[in-house]
Amino acid sequence: MTHRYIAEALKDSDSLLYILLKEGKITGVCTVDVSGNSNYLYGLAIAEAYRGQGYGSYLVKSVVNQLIAQNDEAFQIAVEDSNIGAKCLYENIGFVKQTQVVYLK
Repeated sequence: MTHRYIAEALKDSDSLLYILLKEGKITGVCTVDVSGNSNYLYGLAIAEAYRGQGYGSYLVKSVVNQLIAQNDEAFQIAVEDSNIGAKCLYENIGFVKQTQVVYLK
């Protein structure tokens, strides 16, 4: 999935790709769609060996701070309810839950 998000971000002029490097190795990535009336963060991924060490928070905070300096749009994310780690990361940064999407089969 991460590879797909990266490929899409590289093709789309309304998407930004952020890459976190540590000692020359890709530690994490985050893509942002800026085409709408918000900065939509998606595709956040941290390499398995670096998870739980604060790299995700660092990357998201860096992306948010850079975008605040560039535009005055709100931020939006979508997180699967079962993805507890991602939910905690975003809530600890200051994101708040506004809606819940329920998928029916």
